[in-house]
This record gives sequence, C-alpha cells and structure tokens, in this order.
Amino acid sequence: MSSDWVHCNKCMSRPSANVRLALASCGHLVCRPCTNGSTDSCPVCLMKCAFVALVHPLPPPIVIYFQDPLSVAQRLAQIYQFQEDNRIRLFESFFVKANDHLTQLDNRIEALKIERQCLEQEIRQASNNH
Repeated sequence: MSSDWVHCNKCMSRPSANVRLALASCGHLVCRPCTNGSTDSCPVCLMKCAFVALVHPLPPPIVIYFQDPLSVAQRLAQIYQFQEDNRIRLFESFFVKANDHLTQLDNRIEALKIERQCLEQEIRQASNNH
C-alpha cells in the first residue's frame, strides 16, 4: 500500500512499520492509536462501524479501492467492450433471423396473391359458364 493519498483521516499519519491503518465501514481510514481501542465506532465521524485492518494481502472486496484508478478504468473499458461486442453479435443475429422471417412472409404473401388470382379467375369462369 504505497499510495501517496493513504493516511489516517483523524491524525493524518501515513502508514509505516509503527502506524497500521484500518478501513472503517463508513469509509474512513484510521490508525490504531486514533481508535483508542474502540472497535465499534469511527473516531472521525463517530458512526458505529466495523473495521478491517489494512494488511497484506488486502481482502478481495477491499483491494480495488487501493488499485490504480487508471488501470481499473482500462480493465472496465475492456469488460465493457467485450460485453458490447457480444451484445452487437446477438442483435445482428436477431436482425438476420427477423429479415429471413420477413422474406419468408413476403414469399408466402406473393404465393397467396397468386392463389387468390387463380381462385378469382376460376370463380369468374364458373359464373360465366352458368
């Protein structure tokens, strides 16, 4: 955890061999001396909180908060592009299937028009013969 922004939000101490930080569930970073041994309330905002010690390795749900935002954004962009590419493929498939179905319906309509014309002609011939 060598980020230049990491510090105790109460006394502004930076992490070191002697200064260990914890992340409070309210979002504040606090050092052990500032908690005064309390494990249930944040010394910065006084809210009831749970604390997670910031030790290596960081717990998976917390590690993302300490990663480089640019690399996180790049990964998110890759994830977005992957999902968007697959969404486009899916919609293209729907479009092709819909066009195929419309073509089949158009062909059926044309066939029915021809059949109707034949039936109308048969009706005219039958009525002319009577």
